[in-house]
Amino acid sequence: MSTEALGRFSPITREWFASTFAAPTSAQAAAWDAIADQKNTLVIAPTGSGKTLAAFLWALDSLASAADRPANKAFLAAWNKEYAGKATPDFLSAHGWDGMSAVFDLIKETKGKFTGDEAIKFLTNWKTANSPRGPIVIDAETRNVIQTVYLRRVEKRDGKLYNVEFDKIENVKDPVKARSAN
Repeated sequence: MSTEALGRFSPITREWFASTFAAPTSAQAAAWDAIADQKNTLVIAPTGSGKTLAAFLWALDSLASAADRPANKAFLAAWNKEYAGKATPDFLSAHGWDGMSAVFDLIKETKGKFTGDEAIKFLTNWKTANSPRGPIVIDAETRNVIQTVYLRRVEKRDGKLYNVEFDKIENVKDPVKARSAN
């Protein structure tokens, strides 16, 4: 199978795929062609043929790069400087960025001198407006992140499909933990 089907992905996704797999499967190539042409797509293929990756790689390709927030742009610039197409940023990358931001803020606040209890107290109330995923706050009760959820639609720009944010829901808590806290 040719790697021609990868032509509509971003360079970083193409490079990751090429370094991980020999080539797209026929199921993946057919799915990506249909998705790129904005067709409703149902992938029916044997187990092990790459259906899951076919379904999710397209969305993941444009997820982080579509957000127009300054903090997201800074995150992507730092990511691209460090990895230069060797890895694709995803939600776990953004979570890691946020975690290190919290630790950095703790060190700045305490000048590097703190106990474990002081660190927990600080992090329990930590918040930032500078996350790649928008403003986040640690919920003091559940210790989960409260964040903005961005609603996206797929738009074609310069012949490529992007997840474009069009609205947001602010201060979203983990629904399971929020429900059990009541």
